[in-house]
Amino acid sequence: MEEKFITTDLNNVGINQIIDLRHHRKSPSPGADATKPKYQLITPSGLIYFKFGLTENEICAEIISHYVATLLEIPVAKVALAKYKNSLGIASWDVGSYHEPEDHQSYSIKDFIHIKGFVEMCLFDYLVMNEDRHAGNWGYKEGSMRPLFDHNICFGGSQNPRDFDYFMEHVTSSLTAGGEYDNKHDSILKTLVQCEPKKVRVFLDKVKLLPQIDIQSLEGLRDYEKVKKLLSARIVYMLQKGEEYGL
Repeated sequence: MEEKFITTDLNNVGINQIIDLRHHRKSPSPGADATKPKYQLITPSGLIYFKFGLTENEICAEIISHYVATLLEIPVAKVALAKYKNSLGIASWDVGSYHEPEDHQSYSIKDFIHIKGFVEMCLFDYLVMNEDRHAGNWGYKEGSMRPLFDHNICFGGSQNPRDFDYFMEHVTSSLTAGGEYDNKHDSILKTLVQCEPKKVRVFLDKVKLLPQIDIQSLEGLRDYEKVKKLLSARIVYMLQKGEEYGL
């Protein structure tokens, strides 16, 4: 990574910058039992979570998903590429307080569709192919969604898919469309079109306006171009599915 991208200013981190966290004190993170190791770092700006041990595909997925969410006006926690000592990973902060949803047996979108912003989260997860929106990876407060977080298991995550067409057709969600095993993203989109067609149409209109992704700080990662191509293919696929389902 080029030094021109490095910053220590946590209050003004741009999409093309990398945070240098080496001077901050660490403590064990509450997320230590997660699938990826994390540090909780104490900084003058507050607590930051640093997740490391990620594949290049996961790093690109996290940063690109965050960028796409901001373009679509989906509330997300602050995220940036970061370095801590010799590790490259993801820093996240400003998650805020929230209530975790109950993880029902079916974990159906129909159980939560009344929450403001939930439909948009499901549509965003469809776009970035998020397979990890379990009950500990989102929350709400006073009837509205709180900022989203934890997007390294998007765009295939550590699976690093090569057959885009097969992956897009078979990718699944932690949530379901209704039945306990009906967890394909396509099934969820079809259900959302049936239940909330106006919200889906508004979202798809925004997707049509997404610009080309250009994040210079990721250019040194070999999976960067692949994830960009997968996003472009997914946009086309999602718009086609919207038409197929009746929009």
